Amino acid sequence: MNWCSNIVATAPNINWELMLRNNRVIVYLTVNWSAPERMSRTRFAELAEHFAHSNSIQFFVADEDDSQVRQRFASKYCDRKCPRGAGAILWLEDGRVLVGVLSAASMSCEELVQITESTWLA
Repeated sequence: MNWCSNIVATAPNINWELMLRNNRVIVYLTVNWSAPERMSRTRFAELAEHFAHSNSIQFFVADEDDSQVRQRFASKYCDRKCPRGAGAILWLEDGRVLVGVLSAASMSCEELVQITESTWLA
């Protein structure tokens, strides 16, 4: 998929230091084997596009099958709460998960925007 230009890094080229030190980061957990993830991917792209002119929020795409991703996020958040490959979105602040959506496909872009705004811009 061609991601929009404001996505800082995509799997497998994640800059962990950059991701974990910024105070407003949205991470999309992708896999290459899931149909539900493909539907969620579209929602994430719409969300990133909505905030394309925001310098205060950074977007990353991380491979959920990657061991570092599983160790840092998926094993702590998703394993207990959602199936792998659902297309989860995580809102991070200084490397901590503040909010998570189990499957972005289950929400509209407007709902994802509202979560983002209520998390940081309210």
